[in-house]
Amino acid sequence: DSVLAGRVTAALQPLGARVEMAFGKVTGACSGCGTVLAGDGALEVRSVTPAFGWGGSFLTITGHGLGPDLNVTVGSVVCDVQSVGAYPSQELNCTLRTTGGEGHAFGPQAVTAFRSGFGRTIFNLPFLITSGVTSINPTSCSWLGGALLTLTGHGFPDTPARVSVSVGGVECAVRSAAEAGVVCALGPWDARFGGNATVRVIIDGHVHADCLMDDPADAPGDGCVLTFHDDATPTLVSVTPSAISAGDPLVITRLASAYDGSTPEVTLAGVPCAVASHNTTHIVCVSP
Repeated sequence: DSVLAGRVTAALQPLGARVEMAFGKVTGACSGCGTVLAGDGALEVRSVTPAFGWGGSFLTITGHGLGPDLNVTVGSVVCDVQSVGAYPSQELNCTLRTTGGEGHAFGPQAVTAFRSGFGRTIFNLPFLITSGVTSINPTSCSWLGGALLTLTGHGFPDTPARVSVSVGGVECAVRSAAEAGVVCALGPWDARFGGNATVRVIIDGHVHADCLMDDPADAPGDGCVLTFHDDATPTLVSVTPSAISAGDPLVITRLASAYDGSTPEVTLAGVPCAVASHNTTHIVCVSP
């Protein structure tokens, strides 16, 4: 077991480098060591913008040794190359594939680039994969809760269990989730906390979705707010008859102020009462 003293020499080539090791009269070569040397053939990523995004996001990458055959991944998500600037100092544009599918992680992810003949490199700053909320519907709801809230946006997971929504700290139970949006059922709101509540979306328990809505004061990103008020709270005037059997119609009279045109959900002791018709002031459902 002896240690040989020797020398290491490098001969730069257009698409990488050849590393030779000489120990006395014995010379060895490493054909796969080209990525460890800097030179005209080195692959380098110098910047990635923006610093966060989701499926469909357009990324701009600057560096050295980039090319149309470059393979770019952000975490486990492929970024498809769209265009490449002039060699050797280049700007490359790519589009992220869907980020919300099974097996794709949210949060800080490594940006990795690989090119045959150049090797592999990893950018020194992570890219944040998240989601973005572009709209909320409705924007005003009843104090009593129960309304279905639809959040539209980009990059949501396609599994409801990966998404949690809260309105002013109150859970909004997620009913469905897809890449373009989430639907959740609002809980009741305590009027003592005021009429406005911020909507928050958290992915995988730790990644906060970005709010891409502007508030009325033109503060970017602060528009994900829901308003609770009396006018949005349905008021029932009467229910007839007072005693019914299965299959009988139940007629509910309400005030017109909270009518928004949508089909209401009616339950009797927690069991759905199928709505047969409804208008501004009346709802007719069939007793279960």
